[in-house]
Amino acid sequence: MLYAVIRDHLDGFLREASTRGGGDGLPEFVEREFREFLTCGILAHGFARFRCEGCAFERFVPFSCKGRGFCPSCGGRRMTERAAHLVDEVLPWVPVRQWVLTMPYRLRYLLAWNHRLSRAVLGAYVRAVLEFYRRRAREGGIRDGRTGTLTVIQRFGSGLNLNVHFHTVVLDGVFSQGRSGALEFHPAPAPSDEEVARVLDTARRRVGRFLARCGLEPGDDGAGPADGLADESPTLAGLASASVRGRIALGPRAGRLVRRLGNALDPSAAGSRGPRQAQLEGFDLLFFIGTEAFILSFPPDVPILPEGARTMHLDLNAWEIGKNYPADPALLGDPKATLPLLDAALEEALGEAGRARAGERRREAEQTAAAIRKKLTPPALTPESETSKGMPPAAFQAALGEALPRGCALVDESITTGGPGLRQAVAGKAGGYFGMKGGGIGLGLPTALGVKVALPERPVVCVSGDGSAMYTLQAWWTMAREPG
Repeated sequence: MLYAVIRDHLDGFLREASTRGGGDGLPEFVEREFREFLTCGILAHGFARFRCEGCAFERFVPFSCKGRGFCPSCGGRRMTERAAHLVDEVLPWVPVRQWVLTMPYRLRYLLAWNHRLSRAVLGAYVRAVLEFYRRRAREGGIRDGRTGTLTVIQRFGSGLNLNVHFHTVVLDGVFSQGRSGALEFHPAPAPSDEEVARVLDTARRRVGRFLARCGLEPGDDGAGPADGLADESPTLAGLASASVRGRIALGPRAGRLVRRLGNALDPSAAGSRGPRQAQLEGFDLLFFIGTEAFILSFPPDVPILPEGARTMHLDLNAWEIGKNYPADPALLGDPKATLPLLDAALEEALGEAGRARAGERRREAEQTAAAIRKKLTPPALTPESETSKGMPPAAFQAALGEALPRGCALVDESITTGGPGLRQAVAGKAGGYFGMKGGGIGLGLPTALGVKVALPERPVVCVSGDGSAMYTLQAWWTMAREPG
């Protein structure tokens, strides 16, 4: 697919880039990399002929482009050769752990063309990791413990977008000199989430100080540092900037988010802080307005809010404000009366530039939400939907969406077959949606009774699993004897 895309669209891409750059176009090495890739592995562009002297078997081997940009054949061969060398000749036979460091968009762009900066950032990050292992060794009574690292700088993400980040293999423990003089390896326990976060914070602070010393941080006036890449090749700088941010650089959709195909959602649609992951500065603020803050029946496996995230809470019920998460500020008041006042104050504080940024973020959020809704739309129901293992949830959601009477009230306690997919399937048909709060079960059938009492003119549909329904079977008695 990559070959076909480049073959069919390279000339148009180069023309568009030249037009957008005022005739300057892209540097020669970029076009050369593309052109040579199109000749890689093609017999018509040259080959070597090998013949076995014993059996006279012959084989033609086409020449490769030997590119280091994006050729999967040459890159894969080089990766395999280097991996074999590292495993056979470099790495000792001890446990290893992979550490991965990703950077904010602005720093990814700088690292893409500033090799000195890449080395400095990598050095600060690796030193933080090495110091972590040495400190843990000292705490365990091992003096002068030393470990080692090996880092591969990856320059692209899963969508071939520009994303400079570091994959570091660390010897998961330390070496020390034993009584006999020979080196002994001491394995390390797995790092905790808090320890990973401290390593990340150490690396972040050191990188920040280095950027400030080099004049690569925005000044007090908000102006950023000089862009060397833009001075040398404005067209390439524009393409790199768009790729880092996941946006289209050329054509009629220039400036918009790249569309994604397949099962993977846009990474900006959700954040994750799983085991031994750390994320800093992911969220600025979470504002609870007239609602409870994350009521859950069961404790979550991971923190719902990243460490350090700030929350605000506005409610008429003083009992709810700050009950589950500290609120700063905590506002006791009527949301209907308070929000217009906050809106006016925010409008004044933002200014013209701030409003423009807010509008852009709103458009991005709308595009992300549309992509999520499209993904959650269940497929059309077909005879093949039912298998020997039963009907899959997506097929059930589609069938319910088709059969649901318009304007009905839907009580959803479906658990495994529901969720966002079910809500998307019934969107536009259900006149009212009633769900469970916090993950509890057993309320579906009695809730349906209560909804029917409150809305006698509407048909009420309850979706409940067998386990949930077992909690309140007595609701069937009432339903059977109180029709309508």
